Amino acid sequence: MILSVNLGSAFINGTCYSVIEDKLNITVSDAHISYNTKDIVVVSLNETDRTVNILYKEGVASANPQAPTITRNADIYELKLCEITVKSGVNRITQADILDTRLDNIVCGFVTGLVETMDTTELFNQYETYLHQKIE
Repeated sequence: MILSVNLGSAFINGTCYSVIEDKLNITVSDAHISYNTKDIVVVSLNETDRTVNILYKEGVASANPQAPTITRNADIYELKLCEITVKSGVNRITQADILDTRLDNIVCGFVTGLVETMDTTELFNQYETYLHQKIE
């Protein structure tokens, strides 16, 4: 019951984190004998400790299991990488049991730009007008 997080990076509130090993292995908790659980793996920024770590958060066994919630407050900000369904009585997880949540902008998402872009068309038009006036 091992889950591997491969090479990659996360950018959380101005802080960068990278998995630099080939694989970071996480041990998934043993299955409950009667009920399924939903566990999650997060990248967690702890502002108080000034640390960023990958954490495994175990869910509660239930007839209708719910994944643990991610924490987002002044001290801790988490990005959910995946959700794992641990079926009752099993001794291994498969790829089908893992839901990749990196594409979900609500719980994770991708960095598309580090700074907000500006429309400089008006400034360019001012320079162009000035240049043409000077040339004339």
